[in-house]
Amino acid sequence: MKALSKDDFIHEYNHFRDFGFSDEQIAFRLGMTLEHLVRRARRLGVRRPQHYEVQAAVVLDRLIASGEVFTAEGLPCTADETLATRLLQSNAKRIRRVGSRKSALDRHGKRVNLYVGAAAA
Repeated sequence: MKALSKDDFIHEYNHFRDFGFSDEQIAFRLGMTLEHLVRRARRLGVRRPQHYEVQAAVVLDRLIASGEVFTAEGLPCTADETLATRLLQSNAKRIRRVGSRKSALDRHGKRVNLYVGAAAA
């Protein structure tokens, strides 16, 4: 498929999102990878977060405000493998790493970082 111009990409992206298509569905329709679609939509300033991304951000906000220690495993990010990392990176000034522990989800002993809200650290 021929690469879309900036204006055509914006039009197509918004058209599909208005009809309720997910980023995954839009990427498939436009013949590109999900990563490329998200990166291009962000760069052009048209990316609309999907419902699960908004939910994960709300959960992270609650975890930060609680003052309790948390891991990325506590975020509802199963639909997007990179979402937890992106959320933590975009909130880097609001959180502090305070250690690590064995993952509760990985039976091979993978270690995960422990975080706390910066105000509580």
